[in-house]
Amino acid sequence: MQKWKILNATFALVFGVLGISSHAEAMRRLLRELSPHPCFPRRVVAFEGKVVTLSAQPEEGIVFQLMPGTATAWGVSWHLSSLRLLVVPASVEILGARCFSYWQSLSHIAFESGSQLRILRESAFAYSRLQSICIPSSTERLERKCFAYCPLLSSVTFEKDARLQVLEESAFQASCIRSMRIPTSVRVLEARCFSECRLLSSVIFEAPSQLQAMGEGAFAYSNVRSILVPASVETLGAKCFRGCQLLSCITFEPGSHLTSVGEQAFLRSGLRSFALPASVGVMGAWCFSECPSLAAFAFADHAQLTRIERGTFANSHLSSICIPASVETLGAWCFYGCRSLSVTTFAPGSQLSDIEGRAFSNSGLRSLALPMSVQIVGSTCFECCRSLRSVTFEPGSQLERIAASAFSGSPQVWVVLPNGESYSVGQLHRGWTSRSVRNSRRHDSPLHGGSSQVMGGGL
Repeated sequence: MQKWKILNATFALVFGVLGISSHAEAMRRLLRELSPHPCFPRRVVAFEGKVVTLSAQPEEGIVFQLMPGTATAWGVSWHLSSLRLLVVPASVEILGARCFSYWQSLSHIAFESGSQLRILRESAFAYSRLQSICIPSSTERLERKCFAYCPLLSSVTFEKDARLQVLEESAFQASCIRSMRIPTSVRVLEARCFSECRLLSSVIFEAPSQLQAMGEGAFAYSNVRSILVPASVETLGAKCFRGCQLLSCITFEPGSHLTSVGEQAFLRSGLRSFALPASVGVMGAWCFSECPSLAAFAFADHAQLTRIERGTFANSHLSSICIPASVETLGAWCFYGCRSLSVTTFAPGSQLSDIEGRAFSNSGLRSLALPMSVQIVGSTCFECCRSLRSVTFEPGSQLERIAASAFSGSPQVWVVLPNGESYSVGQLHRGWTSRSVRNSRRHDSPLHGGSSQVMGGGL
């Protein structure tokens, strides 16, 4: 009799909070559902036609167990504040959107053996104080913000033979995960999947990985220190590793299929060196900009890259670089502010045609021999290169135009044109075209064994 009184009191409390008007009708419906169940007649709560049992555990606080069936706890989550352990039955296939978000006492979740869970919906555990979880092998999808902003979530593991294919946008954003082993079945890491995981230092892709894409900001502002990118990856999204200041090394498996590296992918990262796979055809703007430790960058033989985009290496610490033969354009600002960059060379057979504005401004170049294919040198291209002494165009060059102010603020440079004539900056202050008639006389220069005096000039 006492158990029935407790049951009735529990119904009155919970239904009152939830605003269920027909208490008697709800009780009759629940009792019909519970009659054959082995847990009956424990303290019971019903909501949205689903069943939940509550049982007191002196050591563990309260145990919350979803009964068989697809269930969502949204609507009662604010009122079950003392729950610590969640046990999900094997028959549950979906955990609904926001079903356990903001649960402040929930620390652990367990799934019964043989779990059939397929999907964790949007924000299922977001902003909760969950500490650990082992995701069943049957799970196929973790939707956006599923475990986002869980400040105590330090351990996430996956059962063997996982079927998980997609980690959606912000799935673990700003959690406290320390390491992550991503199952071989995962094909896509969507935008900001592990961004702002400040304690995440180790990421391992289980072999043979089927991963094809890392979305925008997937690991941005995390503390990943090194990473081995699977050969199957085709795309590194924009801002993928932006702000990863402890990321010193990234390598690619042999036979890499990588074709695209997005804008700002490694902006302000801690990279020290980088070897770009030959398969890459697109490298986004500001991709390696402001990498203060990046001293070495290598392009693979037979590179397919045709353009180095705007600001790609701006303000990095490169000391030397060899531009592959496939590159046709050096974008504006691409080596801007690279004060340690003293040597730039071009691979044999270079197809470079355009050097855009400020491409080498404020760099540490000392001399530069441009390939025959170069046609246009843009405005302020070599501006304020204080150490630059000579820029040489090969005989037979296809040079058509040197823009006005191309060498502004580089007072000591001499330019050797395709016809062998040498000009100081002052003589080229209005630019140069292959069709123009030059009125300025030729001056002897150190490049031709003449006087060591250098004629200055500005714009």
